[in-house]
Amino acid sequence: AVAADHLSEVVGHTAAVEILPRTPVQLAMVSTGNPLPAGEVLVGVAEAPGQIPSSGLAPGDVVEVLQLPAKTSSPSSVSSPVLATATVFDVRANPAVEGGALLTLEAPKAAAYAITAASDGGLVALVQQSESVS
Repeated sequence: AVAADHLSEVVGHTAAVEILPRTPVQLAMVSTGNPLPAGEVLVGVAEAPGQIPSSGLAPGDVVEVLQLPAKTSSPSSVSSPVLATATVFDVRANPAVEGGALLTLEAPKAAAYAITAASDGGLVALVQQSESVS
């Protein structure tokens, strides 16, 4: 287990395995490497109520990131409403919007700007994908 005087060796690093509550942490349980695959980035999304499933989302859920039309335009003015397929990395309540959520998505780097711009305009929705059956 990591002693208190060696906490700096684990704080700020990524868990390499699931660490359950009250489990002594060992150095082998953390990684100093980047947990993201090449070409993927973490992008933040602020969602209002109704822009994610009412049952909520959890880390690991696969979602389609949809570009919503501006309130002043017709739905047909959006050429491709799917910005990307992404994986939920983190979910938190949005203290600025009652019932809203702040999410971190692991998404393709090429889609990061479009996702951020749509989120900034309140024009992004997340649709949960079903688990693929093999």
